[in-house]
Amino acid sequence: MKNLLLIIILTIYCLINFNSCKTDKKGYETISLDLKSGIDDVNFKIKSIIKLETSDSSLIGRITKIVYFKDRFFILDRDISKTLFIFDKSGKFIAKTKRGRGPNECINPLDFRIDSINNRIQLWDQANFKMMEYDFDLNLIKSEFYKGVGLINAENINNDTLLVFSQLRGNITKENANKPSYFNYCIYSNTLNKPITKLLPTSKNLIGLSLESSICKTNRIIFVAPFDNTIYGIDKLQTKILYYLDFGKLNLTKDDLTKGISHIFQSARAGNRITSVDNLHENNQYLSFSFFYKKKLNFFIHSKDSKINYYSDIIFQEKRLPRCRLKGLTANGNFLAISSPLEIKSFKFSDLNYENIAQNTKEPDNPYIIIFNVDEIH
Repeated sequence: MKNLLLIIILTIYCLINFNSCKTDKKGYETISLDLKSGIDDVNFKIKSIIKLETSDSSLIGRITKIVYFKDRFFILDRDISKTLFIFDKSGKFIAKTKRGRGPNECINPLDFRIDSINNRIQLWDQANFKMMEYDFDLNLIKSEFYKGVGLINAENINNDTLLVFSQLRGNITKENANKPSYFNYCIYSNTLNKPITKLLPTSKNLIGLSLESSICKTNRIIFVAPFDNTIYGIDKLQTKILYYLDFGKLNLTKDDLTKGISHIFQSARAGNRITSVDNLHENNQYLSFSFFYKKKLNFFIHSKDSKINYYSDIIFQEKRLPRCRLKGLTANGNFLAISSPLEIKSFKFSDLNYENIAQNTKEPDNPYIIIFNVDEIH
């Protein structure tokens, strides 16, 4: 009788809470997401605002990825300047990669990771098919050539295996000649010579989308595929479902997927659907992710403790933070976000130090880094 009463209480709690506390029998959590929910019982505390030094040698076009490690910011702009930059914790420019085909140069860097054990940076240059290793001042240590690996994002699973978001075409056989298979991910050994296994098969009309950042590793690897609201982990070199993100009537349908990428993005711009999630970040307290909806890039922060979800549009409407894009989540619970000079200048800060920074902001400045945490009042 007591067990029955407990089940009833938990069921009622899940129904009245606007978030889901449902865990599937298969072992994953379904997170129900509401774009209209308020954020009354929470404080978004800005811990610092960092102005990245702006000069001819340090000008960033668009920040794709940012990692904070050992008092330095490692920032990749893979779209415009196609450069990896390093700034210190105060925003002072330290170094950047050089473009070209020389021994210390790269042309099209798509991703990087920090080797925290050996204090090295591993940078993937797609144009040269090279994995380049630098020290923390961007002096080249070595580079290795890997033929035919279409790496977009990558993270080490362990010391000898690598998860690669590569969007590869499968082997064509007599059985699948008319409908060859495609895959979003492969697991490689660290030599990147031959895939150990291919993961998350998909159709040809959905393979062309490159997610900005599809893999995250803090305490564990989590990753997501295009137009799939499922967040996966790795278990014995196979996919394991960790979370399903339920946007309700805004979920993509099988019919949407059949109609292809153009239809999906048109539906998202019109506010009828939500597209792929990416920019995943996770620690013991929070899970966060971004998505495209109504012509804007939005994000959710999901609290693992309270099961409450915080939606970026409401955060900005209520002036809790300047408009920004989430780019990181540290193990100690701090979020890394980037904001444009215009957004910083137009925001009314209660802290006089930040208000002084805002007043001295100039439009041509590099993006600003905002470090904040979430203080839940429960």
